[in-house]
Amino acid sequence: MRKYRLRKVSKGRFNCRKSRPTWHSMDLVEYNGQKEYIKGSHNHGTRVILKSSGKSVAVSKIKNVKYGMGLCWVDPKIHC
Repeated sequence: MRKYRLRKVSKGRFNCRKSRPTWHSMDLVEYNGQKEYIKGSHNHGTRVILKSSGKSVAVSKIKNVKYGMGLCWVDPKIHC
C-alpha cells in the first residue's frame, strides 16, 4: 500500500480506512421524535453530530429516515 501514496502520515505509521462509515453528512434521522440532519460522524462511526444543535449523539439513539449519501438535499419542512 505504501507505494501508492505520496508520503507517510507520520513516522512508522500507515493509515488506511478499513470500512466506510454508516452515517454520512446530510442523512435524515429521527432523534427524540424530531427529524434532524447529520452534520458528520466521529469516534469510528459510533457517534454522529446533529446539524441543527451541534450535539454529539450515539448512533443507538437515532433512527434512519433517509440516506443522503453525502449529497446535499434539503427538505424545506425540516429546520436545520
